[in-house]
Amino acid sequence: APNADLAFATASPTEVAFANNIRALRTEAGCDVIIDDVIYTEDPFFSDGTIGEAVNDVAFSTTMPGHKVIYFSAAGNQQGGGYIANFNPVPDSTARAGLPNQNVDLNSVDSSYTTGGFHNFNPNPSGPVDISQTFDLPAQSSVEVDLQWNDPFDQHAVTTDYNLLVFDADGAYLGQYSGTDDNIANDEPIEDMTVENNTDTDTKFQIVIARKGTSPSTPTAQVLRYLAIDDSGSGVSADEYYQEGAPCTFGHSCAAGALGTAAYVYDEIPSN
Repeated sequence: APNADLAFATASPTEVAFANNIRALRTEAGCDVIIDDVIYTEDPFFSDGTIGEAVNDVAFSTTMPGHKVIYFSAAGNQQGGGYIANFNPVPDSTARAGLPNQNVDLNSVDSSYTTGGFHNFNPNPSGPVDISQTFDLPAQSSVEVDLQWNDPFDQHAVTTDYNLLVFDADGAYLGQYSGTDDNIANDEPIEDMTVENNTDTDTKFQIVIARKGTSPSTPTAQVLRYLAIDDSGSGVSADEYYQEGAPCTFGHSCAAGALGTAAYVYDEIPSN
């Protein structure tokens, strides 16, 4: 951009620092265009978070000093890693009594984590119940699974506590990889964890989504959404219940004031 003045501000080390620097680029540096390629996986899926609010401020505010900003943000490289569904409950007692074709060892899981039942991944109401979803995990790779649901962030209004339980291919519970935060206490509807395969052999793992608590009987927050983040491009993927069209962008790149920007290799498919 000939004759353009350039400015830089870090997006680290926190979301608050990132948001403050977005505003500073407008108010102190006088920027007209701001671009970032940063993702915080703690950004909300269902609403604007701290960073998204800052993006909207610089793009729309008529009271903030400085030029209004055109804001571009990387949409991410997580195509194929999304999943969204309404919580489809299987009672805790039913699952713990044993389900056909299920090998997950629920006896190893703290009973308080699952009192509200388990999510049935099978979308076919006449099909067999399936409370686990299997993933392929190549050798020497890892995947971050970010599960959120449609409760508000940081507003003392979280109504529902879901847990993300991880099992190996043989059904053994992997507590070190599971997400079991007290979401009502920490006021954030998110379980975010990373599963690692540090061996030289490809493997599989299973995830189970369970609800903690039974009041109300029908949870207030029912929309479940996760993103399996494979930053290394190693080929981690859902082995079943894959949703090709599930959303895989989130956070401030989806704010009303942002232009979420994606790219692909233009000559990979010549017809495109």
